This record gives sequence, structure tokens and C-alpha cells, in this order.
Amino acid sequence: MDFLGKITSNKLVFFSLVSVSVILRLLLFQGESYDMIHYLGNWYNFLKSEGFSGFSKSFSDYPPLYLYYIYFLASCNIDLKIGVKTLSVIFDFLLALVVSLVVKEVTKNEILGKSSFLVFLFVPTVFINSSWWGQSDAIYTFFVIFSIYWFIRERYLIAMLSYSFAFALKLQSVFILPLIGILLFRKIIYDKDFKLIFYPLIIPLVYIISIIPSYLAGRDLVDLLTIYLFQANQYDKIVMGAPNIYQFVPVYFYENKTFVDLLTYLGIFITFIVVFSLFIFFVFFSQKLDADKIIKVSLLFALVIPFLLPRMHERYFYMADVLSIIFAFVFPDKWYYSLVFVLSSLISYWGMHIPFSVFGMEFVIGLYLVSLVFGGFILRYSILAVGYPSFLRD
Repeated sequence: MDFLGKITSNKLVFFSLVSVSVILRLLLFQGESYDMIHYLGNWYNFLKSEGFSGFSKSFSDYPPLYLYYIYFLASCNIDLKIGVKTLSVIFDFLLALVVSLVVKEVTKNEILGKSSFLVFLFVPTVFINSSWWGQSDAIYTFFVIFSIYWFIRERYLIAMLSYSFAFALKLQSVFILPLIGILLFRKIIYDKDFKLIFYPLIIPLVYIISIIPSYLAGRDLVDLLTIYLFQANQYDKIVMGAPNIYQFVPVYFYENKTFVDLLTYLGIFITFIVVFSLFIFFVFFSQKLDADKIIKVSLLFALVIPFLLPRMHERYFYMADVLSIIFAFVFPDKWYYSLVFVLSSLISYWGMHIPFSVFGMEFVIGLYLVSLVFGGFILRYSILAVGYPSFLRD
């Protein structure tokens, strides 16, 4: 604590480290991901040639809110890579600020709050995601963490508005939706705050407002309302780099569409059962849901859902990475959980696509081993977050 206090209290050291994090990101700007070239690049060129009328067509599987920014870059002749990565990096720092606010709010310790700000900026999966890949995960996660901050402070309306922006930006925001449901249900049931029954309507309301410009441009309303359904069914691989249970599926079965579809439906069903069970437990059988518990439960859902769901990308654990940093500062004696979670995510970023065979069945050894360790720690963490059964207590 004394060491952290010296760093955060010394303005020269503090701003020097922040400057290093900026330089680190600028050095990675030259990188180009597959998505930047083949997806964002195509959308940028399409909007540049078609103008705003291009929003009348289904040219992207992204919701319109983020595409409006791509249109802004195209119409102003701003370089796509610079424009996209600049926005993501700005949200890196905004997200770091919100992370520090959450840590300070929960721990009531300003030193830990400032320290979490610095540590977050140097998490590899964070700066790789924004400044190298140019992904928008920092943007939607900012609104998710900001909503958690307001839920902790019991400002439910602001929290729901913040989450609604996250949902309007990225489907992966639903990983934290069970937590929101739990908090609202407990408030309605135990505090008799019945006005909260209407708060979930804020989510579709914000989304509908966000699609109005595209609708006015001529795009079909049903198409706009079902973007996420199309997005969820777009990929045909059982797993796309995520360190989850589907890494244990032999590579041979990846090309079998019938098997992949069957396993997909089974995975969705299992995920629903697990999430619903946790939901019932935390609503009706958990004694309290204070700030500490909210951090534990939010990380639990951010880990368990993408670990059990099929067709997940490696970056879908981004929210879990962010929550892991918060968890490490709120529960410093459990820091090793956060280390394992972030390292597992980082290794999946590298790919580690090294094939190996067992009894003629081929696997991907790097992600196989990572998923094995990752899954073990998620199971152990689940027991920690839910609480030990009485027969396991000392």
C-alpha cells in the first residue's frame, strides 16, 4: 500500500506512467487486423461512396449507433484506422477512469482507485484490443462498468440508461444482463420499489432511438430490430479463438455442420439453465448483495456465459478482463484469480494454434491447455462468488 501511495501521490511519476501508456498505444497504431481490413474497411468505403443513403441497406451486422461514427469518418475523409483507433483509445482512458471510480467507491480507498487506473492502462488485452486491433470493446464496456458504478450507488435510472447505451453498441453487453435483472428483482421484491418494473423498458427504448436515423434513411424496421439475431447466427464455427469448453471439441468435427448446429443448441440450453439457476439463487437465496458481492457476481457472469456459449471470439472475454482488474483491487488477497483470467485471455489473443492428436482426434494444444486451466479457475471462482456450501466451510 505504501508503494502504491508513493506512485499515485507523485504527480510526475503518475503522469509519466500515463504518458508511457499513450506512447505504447501510438506505437501499435500501425497494426491492421483482419476485421479492420475486411469489415470496417468495407463499411467505410461503402458509406463513403453511398453517403447517408447507404444506411437504407443491410451492409453491416453492427447496430447503427457505431456505424454513425464510421459514416462521420468517411464523410470527413478521416483515415479509417486513425479514426477508429483514436476513439477506442479515448475510451480506454474513460474506462480506466470508471474502473478507478468503482474501486474507490467499493473500497473507500483513493490510493487503490488511482492505482487501478494505472494498472488498467497496462493490461495487454486492453491496449491490444483498442490500439492494435481497433475493436470497439472499450466503448460498450465503458457503459457497462459505468452502469455497475451507479448500481452500486443505487442510482438505478442512471445505471439503466448507461447499460442501454452499451446494449445499443454491442450484443456482448448481455453477459452482464443477469446481474441487472437480479438487482432489479431484489429491489422490487424486498424493498417494494415497484416503479423499477418499468426500468427494463429503457433498454429497447434507447435502442429504438438509436436506429431512427437508419430507419429514416430507408432501412427496413424489422431488419433493424433483428440485427442481433442475424449477428448471433452469422458464424458457423463452434468456437472462434475463445478459451472455452468448445476447445475440447476435436478439430475434425468443426466442418460437420449438423454436429456444430446440434452442439450450438445444446450449449445455449446449458448456458440458459446455468444462468437461470444462478439468477434464482441470487434473487431468492443470497442474503445480501452489497457492493463487494456485486463485483463478484458481475465477474461471475462475464466469465461463465462466454465460457459456456458456443461460437465465441477470444475478445468476448474483454469485459471479464476489465472486471478482473476491479476484482483484484477489491479483493487483493484473491489477486491470482485475476492474473489467471487475464493471462488466459491474452494467450487466446495470440492464438496458439498448435495442433496435436489423441487417438486420431486433433485438438489445438495451446487453447486446449489454456481452456483447461481457465475452466478450472472459473469453477473455483464460481464457488467463491456463490458462496461455499455449509459442508465445505471450516
